[in-house]
Amino acid sequence: MAAAEWTATPNGQRRPSLSWQTLTGQSGHDQQGDGWVDILHPEDRHRAMTAWHTAWTHGPTFDTDFRILCADGSFRWYNCRAAPLLNGQGAVVEWLSVLLSIVASARFASPAARPVSEFTPALARSARAMLSWSILDLAEAADVSPSSVKRFEAEDGVRGMTRLAICRALEAEGLHFSVNSRGEISMSMGSAHRIAPDTVENGAYE
Repeated sequence: MAAAEWTATPNGQRRPSLSWQTLTGQSGHDQQGDGWVDILHPEDRHRAMTAWHTAWTHGPTFDTDFRILCADGSFRWYNCRAAPLLNGQGAVVEWLSVLLSIVASARFASPAARPVSEFTPALARSARAMLSWSILDLAEAADVSPSSVKRFEAEDGVRGMTRLAICRALEAEGLHFSVNSRGEISMSMGSAHRIAPDTVENGAYE
């Protein structure tokens, strides 16, 4: 059963939700726009906003876990999912979202618990976009050749040590890679690093 439901405009601006207000105590006025983030755990806010920005700018859906400060004063883990409602021309009319209670989150476990073999080329490309890094930037940070980075991101096969070096270089910049209970790999960024609003939209793949 959903703990709360909410909708948003095509450009990601949240609308007031009575069920969200009941859950958190946050007024309808304070929920609007990006105000809903204020009720999240400080460690989860930037990651949640980044995921939401990526969803409504690129789609197709939003699916992430975060902790919410509930009306009783305690933080609890929830899974938030959102999908766009499209018109006949395929344009987004609005976003529909549901908040599901979960017992605990394994999605952001310690990076040390993640086997290096699970670090994928897709994660490397997304991580570079988050950091606004070029292939050369990543190569220099990982102390590998640019061609090795290109081969890895092209899924052309590289040595395990190269994969490890790339992963560790990105982790050194505050990125964390983890596996959730469904075996899905996700990425989050430490609070010390900020992602520019247009970084994900514009990308940084070359």
